[in-house]
Amino acid sequence: MKRRDWLVLGALLLVAIPISFAGGKEKYKCTHSTQDCLDGMSASLKKSGWLGVELNSSETGEMSVKRVIPGSPAEAAGLKIGDTLVALNDLKYGDETKKEAWMAVNVPGKEVTLTITRGGYEKKIAVTLAQRPAEVIAQQVGMHMLDHAGETAIAKN
Repeated sequence: MKRRDWLVLGALLLVAIPISFAGGKEKYKCTHSTQDCLDGMSASLKKSGWLGVELNSSETGEMSVKRVIPGSPAEAAGLKIGDTLVALNDLKYGDETKKEAWMAVNVPGKEVTLTITRGGYEKKIAVTLAQRPAEVIAQQVGMHMLDHAGETAIAKN
């Protein structure tokens, strides 16, 4: 797999899951200075778990697996393209009140239970989150920094 693909796929998971807990409708606007943002995001990503999927998000906020990264925890757990993510440890996606609880279990080495729908049936899958690969962290930070720089440039104009 190309290095860029790994990076993009990890970025999508990082962005999609926390946003889904926050409602997912509006784009997050970073309010930190560039350096504070870089430092904080890097530190946070190093501590957060990695599943290894690329997700599609529907208009209704439903997230389905678009791609499973070979060798990832998602592949080891048996996630498949087309699976729809419903909950993590019984915390429903889209429930803003559960964001902190989800973040508490989002650590490398932690076994979590994903509730998915597959073929019209609900199914629970156990998966152990991995440490986020360094190249995934670099890509995610880079993508955010480009967005951050664009927002800063617009604000200055």
